[in-house]
Amino acid sequence: MRYACVAFEGVEGLPRVIVESTACGAVALGINTSGLREALLNGNGSMVREKSPDDIARAILNLMQNPDLMRTYQTNGMRHVRAHFDVQTSTDAVVAFYTEVLYNAVL
Repeated sequence: MRYACVAFEGVEGLPRVIVESTACGAVALGINTSGLREALLNGNGSMVREKSPDDIARAILNLMQNPDLMRTYQTNGMRHVRAHFDVQTSTDAVVAFYTEVLYNAVL
């Protein structure tokens, strides 16, 4: 296996480390929470049950035994992060949010 980033317990809504490592070509593995679901859309990582070491082990072994799947997750993950989490997209979303809040506060 080349790289994997694993996020399981006590994670924030959307762990920054998942986005950053995926952007660098790591495959993300995580528990089924809303933030991780968003980051692992479109076949770019694996979700496992919370507090399930057996599921974690199976997911890692699956990647180790399937290099084509690993490459697919890496390619899809980098593409997904660039499309949805790049600096300009994030900045535009924050500006739009504050513009709406300020506009509604004036009314």
